[in-house]
Amino acid sequence: MAKSNRNNAEEPAKEAAKAKRVNRISGFKPFLYDAEEWDTKSPSQILKTTENGNRIDSKMFILQGDETPEQLMLWIKNYNDKINVSLAPAARLTFLRRIVDKEATGTNNRPEDIDKIEDQTIRDEIRDECPDDATIEAYFTAGTAAQKRKKITHIIRECMYHLKLKIFGDETLGRSSFIQLKRTIRNMKISPQLGVAAWSKRFDTFQLYLPIRGGWSKLVI
Repeated sequence: MAKSNRNNAEEPAKEAAKAKRVNRISGFKPFLYDAEEWDTKSPSQILKTTENGNRIDSKMFILQGDETPEQLMLWIKNYNDKINVSLAPAARLTFLRRIVDKEATGTNNRPEDIDKIEDQTIRDEIRDECPDDATIEAYFTAGTAAQKRKKITHIIRECMYHLKLKIFGDETLGRSSFIQLKRTIRNMKISPQLGVAAWSKRFDTFQLYLPIRGGWSKLVI
């Protein structure tokens, strides 16, 4: 029995070491078995918002472009939960630009040409709504209030797309990271190596990172 317990205790370390080996060999950044949360001392800002007339102070860590995949996913989820669901698009974009720094700063530029938008899903949406050159030009230069809000939402999505590229490397490496994550989840289902409470918490957290609606650009956003 003692031998079995020791083997169980060693398994997470083996999984983490294996993930790091895969990272060095293949170039992609894996989600590790051990949680990679934000250091509470990391640079942050308090974003002040209101809800139902009440002021809310939301702490957001500042993304610098050298975070791990898990830290990025936690950051995006935090942004969505605290900012992206409660504010108008213009305010969401303003807050987004306040919480990126250093290597991540260059990702929040505003494209003014459809061919310079790198997220294919956004380009497809614009072309569906703007079937000719004149309407595409109007999308970038004028438009109704509703169209301007949609444009800002596209800018936010393009920013998030670039942030993911910055952390993962490119779309292929990003997909590899999530394929590896799915395999880790399957292995956890078959052979949980942690205590029940710790295993359940980690399993639920991993599930949050999986694509909700499919497609690289829609990972957790």
